[in-house]
Amino acid sequence: MVRPLSPQHKQTLAEMKLQLTQLGNREAAFINVELLFFKALTLSREYGEDPDTNSFLKALKQVQSSEHAATFGPFQKAKQREITIRKFMGAFRNVLVKCSKDLYVRKEMAYLQNA
Repeated sequence: MVRPLSPQHKQTLAEMKLQLTQLGNREAAFINVELLFFKALTLSREYGEDPDTNSFLKALKQVQSSEHAATFGPFQKAKQREITIRKFMGAFRNVLVKCSKDLYVRKEMAYLQNA
């Protein structure tokens, strides 16, 4: 993602981060967290479909393949599932924070300048 986020998208990411905090990590709120996650995926695709050129999309895909996939595993207790949901939310929140600060863009700009 070579171009920085638009102000509207930064506002949307800030709202998502706030909603994540308000929802909490309970199993009942997991569907709403997933909806926010897929909304962020859709937003990231506006900056390109290729994860190699869109580091925001790449980071979200990594969270999806690791932390999000782990939430569907078999659990013996509800507490175990809530811990996994908390890990997913933390990874998702980290991606939102980095993207809202344009850290992915700065990293790519530095890479392009050095190449």
